[in-house]
Amino acid sequence: MIISGEAIMRKNRFNKIFPGAYMMSGKTGIRAIERLSKKAPRLWKYIADWGIVVSLGILSYFVLKNESRKEKAGIYITGLLTLVVVMLIMLPASIIPISLINIPQVQGRITQNVAACISVPSQAAPSAPTLSSEYVYYLIIAAVLIGGLAFLIPILLIFNAATILLALASSIESISAHNYAAAYNTINSQVPGVAPIIPGITIPLVAGIVSLAIILTSHEFFHGILARISRIRIKSTGLLLFGIIPIGAFVEPDEKKITKLSKKEQNRISIAGVAANMLEAFAFMALMLLFVGYVNPYFSHTNVTIVDTVAGSPACNVITPGSTLISINGQNIYNISGVAEVESAIGGGKVADVKTSAGSYAMTTEAGGRLGVVLTQSSVQNAGIIPSLMYFIYTVLALSFILSFSLAAFNLLPITGLDGYRVYQLEAGKDNRLLKIALIIIIVALLLNVIPLLTSL
Repeated sequence: MIISGEAIMRKNRFNKIFPGAYMMSGKTGIRAIERLSKKAPRLWKYIADWGIVVSLGILSYFVLKNESRKEKAGIYITGLLTLVVVMLIMLPASIIPISLINIPQVQGRITQNVAACISVPSQAAPSAPTLSSEYVYYLIIAAVLIGGLAFLIPILLIFNAATILLALASSIESISAHNYAAAYNTINSQVPGVAPIIPGITIPLVAGIVSLAIILTSHEFFHGILARISRIRIKSTGLLLFGIIPIGAFVEPDEKKITKLSKKEQNRISIAGVAANMLEAFAFMALMLLFVGYVNPYFSHTNVTIVDTVAGSPACNVITPGSTLISINGQNIYNISGVAEVESAIGGGKVADVKTSAGSYAMTTEAGGRLGVVLTQSSVQNAGIIPSLMYFIYTVLALSFILSFSLAAFNLLPITGLDGYRVYQLEAGKDNRLLKIALIIIIVALLLNVIPLLTSL
Protein backbone atom coordinates (compact mmCIF):
# COMPACT_ATOMS: atom_id res chain seq x y z
CA MET A 1 0.00 0.00 0.00
CA ILE A 2 2.87 2.37 0.78
CA ILE A 3 4.58 1.65 -2.56
CA SER A 4 1.39 2.02 -4.62
CA GLY A 5 0.40 5.17 -2.69
CA GLU A 6 3.79 6.80 -3.23
CA ALA A 7 3.67 5.96 -6.95
CA ILE A 8 0.18 7.44 -7.35
CA MET A 9 1.21 10.60 -5.46
CA ARG A 10 4.29 11.18 -7.62
CA LYS A 11 2.34 10.73 -10.84
CA ASN A 12 -0.58 12.99 -9.86
CA ARG A 13 1.06 15.34 -7.32
CA PHE A 14 -1.58 14.67 -4.66
CA ASN A 15 -1.16 16.10 -1.15
CA LYS A 16 0.76 13.66 1.06
CA ILE A 17 -0.57 12.87 4.57
CA PHE A 18 1.89 10.15 5.62
CA PRO A 19 3.87 7.48 3.67
CA GLY A 20 1.45 5.81 1.21
CA ALA A 21 -1.50 7.99 2.23
CA TYR A 22 -2.68 10.98 0.26
CA MET A 23 -5.56 13.37 -0.28
CA MET A 24 -7.35 13.39 -3.65
CA SER A 25 -9.53 16.47 -4.12
CA GLY A 26 -11.33 18.30 -6.93
CA LYS A 27 -14.18 20.59 -7.92
CA THR A 28 -16.59 17.84 -9.07
CA GLY A 29 -17.79 17.16 -5.53
CA ILE A 30 -18.39 20.86 -4.83
CA ARG A 31 -20.55 21.20 -7.96
CA ALA A 32 -22.55 18.08 -7.05
CA ILE A 33 -23.18 19.37 -3.50
CA GLU A 34 -24.25 22.73 -4.92
CA ARG A 35 -26.83 21.11 -7.22
CA LEU A 36 -28.22 18.74 -4.58
CA SER A 37 -28.56 21.46 -1.92
CA LYS A 38 -30.86 23.43 -4.23
CA LYS A 39 -33.18 20.47 -4.78
CA ALA A 40 -35.74 19.82 -2.00
CA PRO A 41 -33.93 21.69 0.83
CA ARG A 42 -36.90 21.06 3.16
CA LEU A 43 -36.52 17.31 2.62
CA TRP A 44 -32.80 17.45 3.46
CA LYS A 45 -33.58 19.38 6.66
CA TYR A 46 -36.27 16.86 7.62
CA ILE A 47 -33.86 13.96 7.08
CA ALA A 48 -31.27 15.71 9.27
CA ASP A 49 -33.86 16.27 12.03
CA TRP A 50 -34.94 12.62 11.69
CA GLY A 51 -31.28 11.71 12.11
CA ILE A 52 -31.14 13.74 15.34
CA VAL A 53 -34.09 11.75 16.80
CA VAL A 54 -32.59 8.42 15.67
CA SER A 55 -29.26 9.46 17.17
CA LEU A 56 -30.53 10.83 20.50
CA GLY A 57 -33.98 9.24 20.97
CA ILE A 58 -36.34 10.99 23.38
CA LEU A 59 -33.44 13.14 24.60
CA SER A 60 -33.46 14.83 21.18
CA TYR A 61 -36.34 16.91 22.61
CA PHE A 62 -33.72 19.20 24.15
CA VAL A 63 -32.01 19.64 20.76
CA LEU A 64 -35.25 20.14 18.76
CA LYS A 65 -37.08 22.21 21.39
CA ASN A 66 -37.36 25.22 19.09
CA GLU A 67 -39.24 23.28 16.38
CA SER A 68 -43.01 23.75 16.02
CA ARG A 69 -45.26 21.11 17.63
CA LYS A 70 -46.53 19.88 14.27
CA GLU A 71 -43.01 19.43 12.86
CA LYS A 72 -41.75 17.82 16.09
CA ALA A 73 -44.62 15.29 16.16
CA GLY A 74 -43.84 13.97 12.69
CA ILE A 75 -40.11 13.86 13.32
CA TYR A 76 -40.53 12.09 16.68
CA ILE A 77 -42.96 9.48 15.34
CA THR A 78 -40.73 8.53 12.40
CA GLY A 79 -37.53 8.71 14.47
CA LEU A 80 -38.75 6.58 17.38
CA LEU A 81 -40.38 4.05 15.05
CA THR A 82 -37.04 3.83 13.26
CA LEU A 83 -35.33 2.94 16.55
CA VAL A 84 -37.86 0.16 17.14
CA VAL A 85 -37.18 -1.22 13.64
CA VAL A 86 -33.42 -0.99 14.32
CA MET A 87 -33.73 -3.11 17.47
CA LEU A 88 -36.25 -5.65 16.16
CA ILE A 89 -35.18 -6.03 12.52
CA MET A 90 -31.90 -4.31 11.64
CA LEU A 91 -29.73 -5.72 14.43
CA PRO A 92 -30.95 -9.33 13.87
CA ALA A 93 -30.43 -8.89 10.10
CA SER A 94 -26.83 -7.78 10.73
CA ILE A 95 -25.97 -11.43 11.49
CA ILE A 96 -26.22 -12.22 7.75
CA PRO A 97 -23.13 -10.26 6.57
CA ILE A 98 -20.99 -11.40 9.52
CA SER A 99 -19.89 -14.41 7.43
CA LEU A 100 -18.13 -11.95 5.10
CA ILE A 101 -16.04 -10.40 7.88
CA ASN A 102 -12.92 -12.24 9.01
CA ILE A 103 -12.75 -11.39 12.72
CA PRO A 104 -11.34 -13.97 15.17
CA GLN A 105 -13.83 -15.25 17.79
CA VAL A 106 -16.78 -13.78 15.86
CA GLN A 107 -16.58 -16.59 13.35
CA GLY A 108 -16.26 -19.99 14.99
CA ARG A 109 -13.01 -21.89 14.72
CA ILE A 110 -13.29 -25.38 13.29
CA THR A 111 -11.39 -28.05 15.16
CA GLN A 112 -10.08 -31.20 13.50
CA ASN A 113 -9.68 -33.18 16.74
CA VAL A 114 -12.12 -36.09 16.57
CA ALA A 115 -11.65 -37.14 20.17
CA ALA A 116 -12.20 -33.67 21.63
CA CYS A 117 -15.97 -33.77 22.15
CA ILE A 118 -17.08 -30.64 23.99
CA SER A 119 -19.04 -30.80 27.24
CA VAL A 120 -22.48 -29.28 26.69
CA PRO A 121 -25.43 -30.26 28.89
CA SER A 122 -27.87 -30.32 25.99
CA GLN A 123 -27.87 -29.39 22.33
CA ALA A 124 -31.61 -29.31 21.87
CA ALA A 125 -33.24 -26.46 20.00
CA PRO A 126 -32.14 -23.16 21.57
CA SER A 127 -33.92 -22.66 24.86
CA ALA A 128 -36.10 -19.63 25.42
CA PRO A 129 -34.34 -16.65 27.01
CA THR A 130 -34.33 -16.69 30.77
CA LEU A 131 -36.30 -14.06 32.62
CA SER A 132 -33.12 -12.16 33.47
CA SER A 133 -31.93 -12.08 29.83
CA GLU A 134 -35.38 -10.90 28.75
CA TYR A 135 -35.15 -8.06 31.25
CA VAL A 136 -31.72 -7.08 29.92
CA TYR A 137 -33.06 -7.11 26.35
CA TYR A 138 -36.04 -4.91 27.21
CA LEU A 139 -33.84 -2.58 29.26
CA ILE A 140 -31.57 -2.10 26.24
CA ILE A 141 -34.60 -1.33 24.03
CA ALA A 142 -35.82 1.20 26.63
CA ALA A 143 -32.36 2.78 26.82
CA VAL A 144 -32.19 3.09 23.02
CA LEU A 145 -35.61 4.75 22.88
CA ILE A 146 -34.46 7.21 25.55
CA GLY A 147 -30.99 7.96 24.16
CA GLY A 148 -31.09 6.66 20.57
CA LEU A 149 -28.14 5.05 18.82
CA ALA A 150 -25.90 7.26 20.95
CA PHE A 151 -26.81 4.99 23.91
CA LEU A 152 -26.72 1.65 22.07
CA ILE A 153 -23.02 1.35 21.24
CA PRO A 154 -21.72 2.63 24.64
CA ILE A 155 -24.05 0.18 26.44
CA LEU A 156 -22.82 -2.76 24.35
CA LEU A 157 -19.17 -1.67 24.66
CA ILE A 158 -19.38 -1.24 28.44
CA PHE A 159 -21.26 -4.54 28.90
CA ASN A 160 -18.69 -6.42 26.81
CA ALA A 161 -15.83 -4.62 28.57
CA ALA A 162 -17.23 -5.78 31.93
CA THR A 163 -17.34 -9.38 30.64
CA ILE A 164 -13.72 -9.12 29.45
CA LEU A 165 -12.72 -7.57 32.79
CA LEU A 166 -14.20 -10.57 34.64
CA ALA A 167 -12.28 -12.88 32.28
CA LEU A 168 -9.08 -10.96 33.04
CA ALA A 169 -9.70 -11.37 36.77
CA SER A 170 -10.20 -15.10 36.25
CA SER A 171 -7.03 -15.33 34.17
CA ILE A 172 -5.02 -13.66 36.96
CA GLU A 173 -6.10 -16.48 39.28
CA SER A 174 -4.92 -19.02 36.69
CA ILE A 175 -1.58 -17.23 36.31
CA SER A 176 -1.08 -17.24 40.10
CA ALA A 177 -1.60 -21.02 39.94
CA HIS A 178 0.95 -21.19 37.06
CA ASN A 179 -1.76 -22.40 34.69
CA TYR A 180 -0.79 -20.11 31.80
CA ALA A 181 -2.66 -22.03 29.11
CA ALA A 182 -5.93 -21.66 31.03
CA ALA A 183 -5.28 -17.93 31.49
CA TYR A 184 -4.68 -17.45 27.76
CA ASN A 185 -7.75 -19.50 26.77
CA THR A 186 -9.95 -17.55 29.19
CA ILE A 187 -9.06 -14.21 27.58
CA ASN A 188 -8.87 -15.52 24.02
CA SER A 189 -12.36 -17.03 24.26
CA GLN A 190 -13.92 -13.57 24.72
CA VAL A 191 -15.48 -11.81 21.73
CA PRO A 192 -13.79 -8.48 20.85
CA GLY A 193 -16.21 -5.56 20.88
CA VAL A 194 -14.23 -3.67 18.23
CA ALA A 195 -12.10 -4.74 15.29
CA PRO A 196 -10.36 -2.97 12.40
CA ILE A 197 -12.07 -2.92 9.00
CA ILE A 198 -9.27 -3.53 6.49
CA PRO A 199 -10.12 -4.50 2.88
CA GLY A 200 -8.22 -7.62 1.89
CA ILE A 201 -7.53 -8.60 5.52
CA THR A 202 -10.67 -8.41 7.65
CA ILE A 203 -13.16 -7.89 4.78
CA PRO A 204 -13.06 -8.82 1.06
CA LEU A 205 -10.69 -6.53 -0.86
CA VAL A 206 -12.56 -5.20 -3.91
CA ALA A 207 -16.07 -5.35 -2.42
CA GLY A 208 -14.71 -3.71 0.74
CA ILE A 209 -13.15 -0.85 -1.22
CA VAL A 210 -16.40 -0.27 -3.16
CA SER A 211 -18.50 -0.32 0.03
CA LEU A 212 -16.20 2.04 1.93
CA ALA A 213 -16.07 4.46 -1.01
CA ILE A 214 -19.90 4.57 -1.16
CA ILE A 215 -20.59 5.09 2.52
CA LEU A 216 -17.72 7.50 3.24
CA THR A 217 -18.55 9.68 0.24
CA SER A 218 -22.28 9.88 1.04
CA HIS A 219 -21.52 10.59 4.72
CA GLU A 220 -19.37 13.60 3.89
CA PHE A 221 -21.58 14.77 1.01
CA PHE A 222 -24.59 15.04 3.29
CA HIS A 223 -22.56 17.20 5.68
CA GLY A 224 -21.81 19.42 2.69
CA ILE A 225 -25.44 19.58 1.50
CA LEU A 226 -26.69 20.77 4.89
CA ALA A 227 -23.82 23.26 5.10
CA ARG A 228 -24.73 24.72 1.70
CA ILE A 229 -28.42 24.95 2.68
CA SER A 230 -27.21 27.16 5.54
CA ARG A 231 -25.21 29.17 2.97
CA ILE A 232 -21.81 27.96 4.15
CA ARG A 233 -19.12 27.92 1.45
CA ILE A 234 -17.51 24.54 0.68
CA LYS A 235 -13.76 24.99 0.25
CA SER A 236 -12.92 21.53 -1.09
CA THR A 237 -14.07 17.89 -1.25
CA GLY A 238 -12.29 14.61 -1.87
CA LEU A 239 -11.10 11.21 -0.67
CA LEU A 240 -8.32 10.15 1.69
CA LEU A 241 -6.57 7.03 0.41
CA PHE A 242 -3.87 4.67 1.63
CA GLY A 243 -2.49 3.09 -1.52
CA ILE A 244 -5.67 2.28 -3.44
CA ILE A 245 -7.85 1.84 -0.34
CA PRO A 246 -10.18 4.69 0.70
CA ILE A 247 -9.72 5.35 4.42
CA GLY A 248 -11.86 8.47 4.59
CA ALA A 249 -13.66 11.19 2.70
CA PHE A 250 -13.81 14.87 3.41
CA VAL A 251 -15.91 17.93 2.73
CA GLU A 252 -14.21 21.09 3.95
CA PRO A 253 -16.73 23.84 4.77
CA ASP A 254 -15.91 27.25 6.20
CA GLU A 255 -15.72 26.22 9.87
CA LYS A 256 -15.58 29.80 11.18
CA LYS A 257 -18.92 30.64 9.58
CA ILE A 258 -20.50 27.42 10.86
CA THR A 259 -19.81 28.49 14.46
CA LYS A 260 -21.87 31.65 13.82
CA LEU A 261 -24.98 29.64 12.83
CA SER A 262 -27.81 28.85 15.25
CA LYS A 263 -27.53 25.68 17.36
CA LYS A 264 -30.25 24.03 15.27
CA GLU A 265 -28.35 24.59 12.01
CA GLN A 266 -25.03 23.48 13.51
CA ASN A 267 -26.58 20.29 14.87
CA ARG A 268 -28.17 19.52 11.51
CA ILE A 269 -24.80 19.83 9.79
CA SER A 270 -23.08 17.70 12.46
CA ILE A 271 -25.64 14.88 12.41
CA ALA A 272 -26.19 14.91 8.61
CA GLY A 273 -23.58 12.21 7.97
CA VAL A 274 -25.16 9.89 10.54
CA ALA A 275 -28.59 10.42 8.94
CA ALA A 276 -27.17 9.62 5.48
CA ASN A 277 -25.55 6.40 6.69
CA MET A 278 -28.73 5.26 8.48
CA LEU A 279 -30.78 5.81 5.32
CA GLU A 280 -28.15 3.81 3.42
CA ALA A 281 -28.21 1.06 6.04
CA PHE A 282 -31.97 0.61 5.56
CA ALA A 283 -31.68 0.69 1.76
CA PHE A 284 -28.79 -1.80 1.64
CA MET A 285 -30.47 -4.07 4.22
CA ALA A 286 -33.63 -4.26 2.08
CA LEU A 287 -31.61 -4.94 -1.09
CA MET A 288 -29.47 -7.54 0.69
CA LEU A 289 -32.51 -9.41 2.07
CA LEU A 290 -34.20 -9.37 -1.35
CA PHE A 291 -30.98 -10.60 -2.94
CA VAL A 292 -30.53 -13.38 -0.37
CA GLY A 293 -34.16 -14.48 -0.68
CA TYR A 294 -34.75 -14.30 -4.43
CA VAL A 295 -31.46 -14.05 -6.32
CA ASN A 296 -28.57 -15.54 -4.36
CA PRO A 297 -30.04 -19.09 -4.01
CA TYR A 298 -29.57 -19.52 -7.77
CA PHE A 299 -25.89 -18.58 -7.66
CA SER A 300 -24.63 -19.85 -4.30
CA HIS A 301 -25.29 -22.52 -1.72
CA THR A 302 -25.02 -22.79 2.05
CA ASN A 303 -22.57 -25.16 3.69
CA VAL A 304 -23.52 -26.50 7.12
CA THR A 305 -20.28 -27.42 8.89
CA ILE A 306 -19.97 -29.66 11.94
CA VAL A 307 -17.75 -27.56 14.22
CA ASP A 308 -17.67 -30.16 17.03
CA THR A 309 -19.67 -32.90 18.71
CA VAL A 310 -21.13 -33.05 22.21
CA ALA A 311 -19.58 -35.33 24.85
CA GLY A 312 -21.63 -38.49 25.35
CA SER A 313 -23.80 -37.84 22.27
CA PRO A 314 -24.36 -40.28 19.37
CA ALA A 315 -22.05 -38.17 17.18
CA CYS A 316 -19.16 -37.99 19.68
CA ASN A 317 -16.03 -39.79 18.38
CA VAL A 318 -18.04 -40.85 15.32
CA ILE A 319 -18.56 -37.80 13.09
CA THR A 320 -15.42 -35.92 12.08
CA PRO A 321 -15.46 -32.25 13.21
CA GLY A 322 -14.76 -29.90 10.31
CA SER A 323 -16.75 -31.96 7.81
CA THR A 324 -19.75 -30.65 5.88
CA LEU A 325 -23.18 -32.05 6.76
CA ILE A 326 -24.84 -33.17 3.50
CA SER A 327 -28.02 -35.07 4.44
CA ILE A 328 -29.88 -36.83 7.26
CA ASN A 329 -32.05 -39.83 6.32
CA GLY A 330 -31.81 -38.82 2.68
CA GLN A 331 -33.03 -35.27 3.26
CA ASN A 332 -30.53 -32.71 1.99
CA ILE A 333 -29.40 -30.13 4.55
CA TYR A 334 -29.29 -26.51 3.36
CA ASN A 335 -29.14 -24.62 6.68
CA ILE A 336 -28.99 -25.11 10.44
CA SER A 337 -32.74 -24.68 10.94
CA GLY A 338 -33.25 -27.58 8.49
CA VAL A 339 -31.24 -29.84 10.82
CA ALA A 340 -33.56 -29.07 13.74
CA GLU A 341 -36.61 -29.83 11.57
CA VAL A 342 -35.21 -33.20 10.41
CA GLU A 343 -34.17 -34.17 13.95
CA SER A 344 -37.62 -33.33 15.28
CA ALA A 345 -39.28 -35.41 12.52
CA ILE A 346 -37.07 -38.44 13.26
CA GLY A 347 -37.67 -38.43 17.02
CA GLY A 348 -35.67 -40.06 19.80
CA GLY A 349 -34.40 -43.64 19.82
CA LYS A 350 -34.48 -43.97 16.02
CA VAL A 351 -31.67 -44.83 13.63
CA ALA A 352 -30.53 -41.84 11.56
CA ASP A 353 -28.37 -42.14 8.44
CA VAL A 354 -26.06 -39.13 8.42
CA LYS A 355 -24.05 -38.27 5.31
CA THR A 356 -21.10 -35.87 5.57
CA SER A 357 -18.18 -34.88 3.36
CA ALA A 358 -16.01 -37.22 5.48
CA GLY A 359 -18.28 -40.27 5.18
CA SER A 360 -21.67 -41.75 6.09
CA TYR A 361 -22.75 -42.85 9.56
CA ALA A 362 -25.71 -44.65 11.17
CA MET A 363 -26.52 -43.72 14.76
CA THR A 364 -29.36 -43.91 17.26
CA THR A 365 -30.74 -40.49 18.10
CA GLU A 366 -31.22 -39.03 21.56
CA ALA A 367 -34.48 -37.57 22.85
CA GLY A 368 -35.99 -35.18 20.32
CA GLY A 369 -33.97 -36.79 17.52
CA ARG A 370 -30.79 -35.01 18.55
CA LEU A 371 -27.46 -36.15 17.10
CA GLY A 372 -25.22 -34.03 19.32
CA VAL A 373 -23.52 -31.90 16.67
CA VAL A 374 -22.43 -28.27 17.01
CA LEU A 375 -23.01 -26.49 13.70
CA THR A 376 -22.13 -23.36 11.79
CA GLN A 377 -23.16 -22.30 8.30
CA SER A 378 -21.59 -20.19 5.57
CA SER A 379 -22.54 -19.06 2.08
CA VAL A 380 -20.41 -20.46 -0.75
CA GLN A 381 -20.66 -19.28 -4.35
CA ASN A 382 -21.14 -21.73 -7.21
CA ALA A 383 -18.49 -21.97 -9.93
CA GLY A 384 -18.76 -19.73 -12.99
CA ILE A 385 -18.56 -16.08 -14.08
CA ILE A 386 -22.23 -15.19 -13.45
CA PRO A 387 -22.33 -16.77 -9.96
CA SER A 388 -19.10 -14.91 -9.12
CA LEU A 389 -20.62 -11.62 -10.29
CA MET A 390 -23.85 -12.23 -8.33
CA TYR A 391 -21.87 -13.14 -5.23
CA PHE A 392 -19.79 -9.96 -5.61
CA ILE A 393 -22.98 -7.85 -5.78
CA TYR A 394 -24.33 -9.60 -2.70
CA THR A 395 -21.02 -8.98 -0.89
CA VAL A 396 -21.12 -5.25 -1.71
CA LEU A 397 -24.74 -4.99 -0.51
CA ALA A 398 -24.07 -6.91 2.71
CA LEU A 399 -20.88 -5.02 3.56
CA SER A 400 -22.45 -1.65 2.70
CA PHE A 401 -25.35 -2.45 5.04
CA ILE A 402 -23.27 -3.38 8.07
CA LEU A 403 -20.58 -0.73 7.49
CA SER A 404 -23.18 2.04 7.00
CA PHE A 405 -24.81 1.17 10.32
CA SER A 406 -21.43 0.79 12.05
CA LEU A 407 -20.17 4.16 10.77
CA ALA A 408 -23.37 5.92 11.85
CA ALA A 409 -23.27 4.39 15.34
CA PHE A 410 -19.51 4.88 15.82
CA ASN A 411 -19.75 8.55 14.86
CA LEU A 412 -22.11 9.10 17.80
CA LEU A 413 -19.53 8.11 20.41
CA PRO A 414 -18.46 11.00 22.68
CA ILE A 415 -14.94 11.06 21.21
CA THR A 416 -13.25 14.26 20.09
CA GLY A 417 -13.54 14.81 16.34
CA LEU A 418 -16.62 12.63 15.82
CA ASP A 419 -20.02 14.02 14.78
CA GLY A 420 -21.75 13.13 18.04
CA TYR A 421 -19.09 14.88 20.11
CA ARG A 422 -19.77 18.17 18.29
CA VAL A 423 -23.48 17.95 19.17
CA TYR A 424 -22.79 17.08 22.82
CA GLN A 425 -20.20 19.84 23.12
CA LEU A 426 -22.53 22.42 21.61
CA GLU A 427 -25.39 21.44 23.93
CA ALA A 428 -23.17 21.21 27.02
CA GLY A 429 -21.69 24.66 26.49
CA LYS A 430 -18.92 25.65 28.88
CA ASP A 431 -19.82 23.05 31.54
CA ASN A 432 -18.56 19.92 29.74
CA ARG A 433 -17.48 17.90 32.78
CA LEU A 434 -19.97 15.09 32.04
CA LEU A 435 -18.72 14.95 28.47
CA LYS A 436 -15.13 14.50 29.68
CA ILE A 437 -16.20 11.70 32.05
CA ALA A 438 -18.11 9.97 29.24
CA LEU A 439 -15.03 10.31 26.99
CA ILE A 440 -12.79 8.61 29.57
CA ILE A 441 -15.31 5.77 30.15
CA ILE A 442 -15.65 5.08 26.41
CA ILE A 443 -11.88 5.10 25.80
CA VAL A 444 -11.34 2.63 28.67
CA ALA A 445 -14.19 0.43 27.34
CA LEU A 446 -12.72 0.52 23.82
CA LEU A 447 -9.27 -0.50 25.10
CA LEU A 448 -10.75 -3.42 27.05
CA ASN A 449 -12.76 -4.53 24.02
CA VAL A 450 -9.56 -4.73 21.92
CA ILE A 451 -7.78 -7.17 24.29
CA PRO A 452 -9.31 -10.42 22.90
CA LEU A 453 -8.42 -9.29 19.37
CA LEU A 454 -4.78 -8.78 20.42
CA THR A 455 -4.56 -12.20 22.09
CA SER A 456 -5.95 -13.86 18.94
CA LEU A 457 -3.00 -12.45 16.95
